[in-house]
Amino acid sequence: MVKTYSMWVESTKEGKFKFCQRYVNPLKSTINHKVVNKVTVTLSKDTPQSRKKATEILLKKIEDKLDDEHKGTDITLQELTDKYQQYLKDLDRPWSTRKRALSNFKFINEYFADAIAKNVTTSMINNYLEYCLYKRKRKLSNSSTRLRKVYLSNAYRYGIDHGLININPVVGVKVRWKDESKKERERVENKYLTDEELRAILGYVKYIANRPDYYYLFKFTASTGMRIDEATGILKKNIIKKNGITYAKVEGTQEYRYGELYKKEKQTKRNVKSDHTKTKSSYRMVQLNKSACKIVNNLMPFRKDNDHLFINSYFKNVWNVYTILSYLKTIDRKLGIAKRPTTHFFRHTYISKMVELGTPLNVIMAQVGQKNSSITRDIYTHVTEREMKLLHYNLSQYDADIDI
Repeated sequence: MVKTYSMWVESTKEGKFKFCQRYVNPLKSTINHKVVNKVTVTLSKDTPQSRKKATEILLKKIEDKLDDEHKGTDITLQELTDKYQQYLKDLDRPWSTRKRALSNFKFINEYFADAIAKNVTTSMINNYLEYCLYKRKRKLSNSSTRLRKVYLSNAYRYGIDHGLININPVVGVKVRWKDESKKERERVENKYLTDEELRAILGYVKYIANRPDYYYLFKFTASTGMRIDEATGILKKNIIKKNGITYAKVEGTQEYRYGELYKKEKQTKRNVKSDHTKTKSSYRMVQLNKSACKIVNNLMPFRKDNDHLFINSYFKNVWNVYTILSYLKTIDRKLGIAKRPTTHFFRHTYISKMVELGTPLNVIMAQVGQKNSSITRDIYTHVTEREMKLLHYNLSQYDADIDI
């Protein structure tokens, strides 16, 4: 049922009457944004009979317009997603964004085969997303499934904006999401390192493995909350001192390019210094603490302005994240840390320590370059709850001490 507004009449210069009516376009409107269109018809008289006639004509016009809009083109979903990916490349979107898009669209198009984009309905997409959650051989998490939904919706929005289709069927999707509350609690507890675990890792790379390059990199990320590709992309000239405070200016990342997108675009370089960061809020000045300053001061005398601050001393070249991840797996096997640490653990450890010190959430998120992050909020809540339990225990001990 199309929502229409009251009809009104305007007089024309020729002495005729223009009957006008607005309606909400259901093909282009979303829950948060209504698209209102107008239809008109001009008649010679303004009488009850002519108003009735105008109403019939206007409703037919609305019906015809919506029918025409719904037809769109016969572009396939594969063609639509290919065009959208080329659009991302033309806009110079980050490599990581385009790599994720290619991977997600590959699975989406395998499922929908040669479907015409305009023929894909909301219920079909709903069924696909729930297939990903519950029926797929390798079932996806809520977050991975949401990512598929986002990429698919973005492709349809691109199609609408460029006249390829007229409706985004993803808008009305209502997915029966998994209950991941238990998993989320475990995820938070296992996403950052305790002081003992951090000391064990740093001690291993410094004293047993004799890898000061790993020691400096791991300690720096744990001291600043930087993403690993931000830290490995820091140049000497990005270290800035102002009013007695030392900052690291994050204005890009170190990207390691591989996989299908690398082959598809016939890239020549794998390890690339990019001007992109993960999000707009990731461009920032990170204030360095004493530990980070000490690391910077130890490394800077051996670097030129345009040199990377952190270098893989074994291979004498710039770090790539997969070498680091592989090495962390080796450390995990050697030390038997049950959490299976990844590069993000150092970042999350920094967040947890900032919470313990009473740093406001918005300040933490600004320091680590986030506008909105569920994991940061979850860590903040988890650590705060832990501190409240400790306070409860301390208060009970205090009561016991003064009981007479």
